Amino acid sequence: MNNFLIGQFNEFNDAKHDRDYKNSFWGMEGSSFNSHDEIKKWHEIVKKENCNIGIHYPLRANIGKIRDPLFMSKNDEVRKQAFDTILEELELYKALKPHYILFHYPKPIILSNDVDWSTWRFGDRTEYVFENEYSESEFRKYSEELFIWLTDVSEKYGFTPVLELDGLNKYIINSTFLDELLEKYPKVRLCLDTGRLHLMEKVNPNFSSSDLIRRLGKYTDLIHLWNLKYNNGIENHHYPVSSDHSIEEGWGDIESMLKAIKAQNDSAVILFEHQSQVISEQELEECYEWVDSIYNGA
Repeated sequence: MNNFLIGQFNEFNDAKHDRDYKNSFWGMEGSSFNSHDEIKKWHEIVKKENCNIGIHYPLRANIGKIRDPLFMSKNDEVRKQAFDTILEELELYKALKPHYILFHYPKPIILSNDVDWSTWRFGDRTEYVFENEYSESEFRKYSEELFIWLTDVSEKYGFTPVLELDGLNKYIINSTFLDELLEKYPKVRLCLDTGRLHLMEKVNPNFSSSDLIRRLGKYTDLIHLWNLKYNNGIENHHYPVSSDHSIEEGWGDIESMLKAIKAQNDSAVILFEHQSQVISEQELEECYEWVDSIYNGA
């Protein structure tokens, strides 16, 4: 379990830490804390546990109109503002020395016009555009601009930039351009989110999570692990994974996803991005042990 981590969001939850965190875990991820005091408390606990730090950008809540920076906006001013805001935050993060900082990619999300996105969660209308509004040439241009920028700032500030794939579009699914970027700029790594991958398969019949993992698993440093049940809509969002979940009942095939990622890369860290309070302590322990047996052979 030395590659496991838990997250803290909005405020440091002592009960969650005491229940969910184990001394053998790799680290803790922080995101969108409501105050400096909450960040300070989180950092003190991290130092006490002597574990690694991950940041799910932003670390401070409400620094902008929406959570995620629109660093691939076609509007020059919006794009510049996104990069400037990130730089301001990186200056604040220096003392924390995070191992990685995660950003959602692409932002804005580029959505297929042929898919029903009503079950996808968006914080604001500015978060997404449709493929017919955003060309492949623009996607390539602004993606490479982002990769170059992230490579430069990661070297300056000493962290690994991790991109969490969000709302996959045809420029990623039907092209190897992203693979080529990850080869060209190896400091930039990926996060694969098991719940998002399962939901993508449900809303887009042309998408295969196994195909994507075979292509991109080797570039994956972080796995966001959770499950959902889908039957004409989402049930049990961000639910803890379990060996009892039946694919026939609408649950995601978590075991296959983990095995497929491990086949490409057995050194990723795993964040349990779930609502642990919905299961018992015994079930949580069984969750950890099951995942450990699949990915680590424990």
